Amino acid sequence: SGSSRGIGLLTSSSVAGDINNSGTINGGIAIGNGSSVTGSITNNLGGTIASAGTGSTSAAISLTGISSVGSITNNGAILGNGYGIHLAGAITTSQGILSNRVTGSITNSGTISGNSAGIFLNSGSNIGGNIANSGTINNGLGGIVLANGSSVTGSITNNAAGVISGNIDGIALSGSSVAVDIDNSGTISGNSNGIILNAGGSIGGNI
Repeated sequence: SGSSRGIGLLTSSSVAGDINNSGTINGGIAIGNGSSVTGSITNNLGGTIASAGTGSTSAAISLTGISSVGSITNNGAILGNGYGIHLAGAITTSQGILSNRVTGSITNSGTISGNSAGIFLNSGSNIGGNIANSGTINNGLGGIVLANGSSVTGSITNNAAGVISGNIDGIALSGSSVAVDIDNSGTISGNSNGIILNAGGSIGGNI
């Protein structure tokens, strides 16, 4: 635990294996400035990862500055004052636009919540696999929000007993895309919209 970060990987730092939690990480997990976790971040049943800050952008798990993680699996609680999971930031290089990435999938059977968004992808961030939920993803504004050219290469799947909800939108794609399907067998809800696409948001397959 820490007043600023529980676990911080900054400035081209790396973990070749996994980050596993069955206890409590106060201050969250921050991966930034070209850092990476090759394996997975796994929050086991009974585990809690909580952000330290009180601001609207404070996240329990954050990837910024062109960073990556193999996958994120949550069976416990990921609690952010701003965001549960936040991927944000891109830079333009001679190799093109580089952004933050989960190379595999985000899988949730616990709780992911934040006052701004449960899961928030911004500025061209990418999930290379799927978002699969059989727990609860909720927040004050939107459960899952993709904005400004962000993408999910696979599908968003909400399984039976899964809940994705927000005070405004359950799932929002703003200028962003899901390459395959949004598949729901549980509950997706928002006070304004269950699922909303705007500013050129797209789904490659079915709802």
